Amino acid sequence: MHDGARRAAARTGAAPARCAAPRSPDGGVATEALRQALDVAFGALRLHRVEAFTRVDNHASQRVLRKNGFTAVGTSRRHIHLDGRWHDERLFECLAHGTTAWR
Repeated sequence: MHDGARRAAARTGAAPARCAAPRSPDGGVATEALRQALDVAFGALRLHRVEAFTRVDNHASQRVLRKNGFTAVGTSRRHIHLDGRWHDERLFECLAHGTTAWR
């Protein structure tokens, strides 16, 4: 299990599965995979909110989140302990309604 899955399991009690998705016309595989996950979250699961954390220096993941309608909420200081030290993480949220980027 990679570090991201370990962190997710520690927070939620479930580890995300690795998935393959076709490349999106306006982005990469991660962008399309997240779009499909949000379709399930806001469709079949009827969630009203999805949150995501990224390390503050992980600009690629932040771009993927923004392309899918996530907005930055704030920074959680010393939020995750990896490689023997604490790291800040940025919190993002996406609401089922009220964003034009997601649907």
